[in-house]
Amino acid sequence: MPHDKANFRALQRRTENRWDPLQYNANQACRPPAAQQSLKPTPLRDAAQLRRWPPRKACVTVIIQVAQSSKEIAACHPIIHELRPHLQEKDFLNTINRLSQTTGFRLAYLIDEDIKAVAGYRISEWLHSGKYLEIEDLITRQTERSKGYGDHLFNWLAAEAKREGCRQLRLVSGVKRTDAHRFYFRKGMVHEANYFSIDL
Repeated sequence: MPHDKANFRALQRRTENRWDPLQYNANQACRPPAAQQSLKPTPLRDAAQLRRWPPRKACVTVIIQVAQSSKEIAACHPIIHELRPHLQEKDFLNTINRLSQTTGFRLAYLIDEDIKAVAGYRISEWLHSGKYLEIEDLITRQTERSKGYGDHLFNWLAAEAKREGCRQLRLVSGVKRTDAHRFYFRKGMVHEANYFSIDL
C-alpha cells in the first residue's frame, strides 16, 4: 500500500505541474517550472501532457516582440516574402502600415541571433462567437525549420490572444498546405469550418 500511495502521488504531481502554453514566456521556454524540471517522459505521461511539454531538442533561447518601427517591419520582409512572393520590398512597409491603420494588423517576429520566424495577426470580433485573434501568416525561415521556432511563435500568439481577452485563436490555411495542417492539429487546433471565396 505505501508503494501504491507513492506512485499515486507521483502521478498526481505530474498532472498538477503540466506546462500551460497560454502562460507562455518565450525567454523562459526552455525552463519549465522547477517541479517539472526533474520529470522525465515515462509511459505514465498521457498524450495531452506530452503535447504541453516542449521537447528538449526544440529548446532555444529566443526573443519575440511586435514590430513597431519601420526598420523592424522592413527586417521581417525577407521571411514574409518566402510565403508571399508577391509582396515586394519597395511596397512592404506601406502595405503593413496601411493594414495596421485599417484592420489592426500586427507583425510579431522571433529572434535567435537574427530573425528566424514571423507572424502576421490581427484581433477582431464576430457576432456569433466573440473576440478572437486571427493568425494571417506564420512563417519560419526555410533554412531554420524543424528547430522549434514556429512552435515558440505559435505559443506566444496563443498567450497574446489570452492577454487580449480573446475567446479563440483562429487561422485560415490553404487546402494544399498539408504540412502546416499537421502542425496546427498537433498544436490542438480543430477544423471547425469551411472557407469559401470567389474572385471578382
